[in-house]
Amino acid sequence: MNENGNGGIKVIKSDGSKVSIDLDKIHRMVEKACRNITGVSESAVEMNSGLQFYEGISTREIQSILVKSAHDLISTESPNYQFVAARLLLFAIPYLLLILSSYFIKKDDKLVKSSDRIR
Repeated sequence: MNENGNGGIKVIKSDGSKVSIDLDKIHRMVEKACRNITGVSESAVEMNSGLQFYEGISTREIQSILVKSAHDLISTESPNYQFVAARLLLFAIPYLLLILSSYFIKKDDKLVKSSDRIR
């Protein structure tokens, strides 16, 4: 077991690479999503998620579980969890843009190579 107490579980990142799970990073993400929102609790989101880490869990799955956890906490007494869920969901946008841009750059490179052959 390492210093994070996770026993060396590997997670699959969006690019397909495998890295050791970083529980501190997950906590920081929840902490950031809850920052400056009244009536919400970081620990409630984390505990409600009931995260069961297993070898090969994807970072996308972890994020989805956390979004669902925050969503499930939304109630008339605690409506601000909707903002936590939204922030957790928005954290994925930069990664999606990176993946899409990489895809289109590769596609553009293929187009340039094929046009070079025509000349």
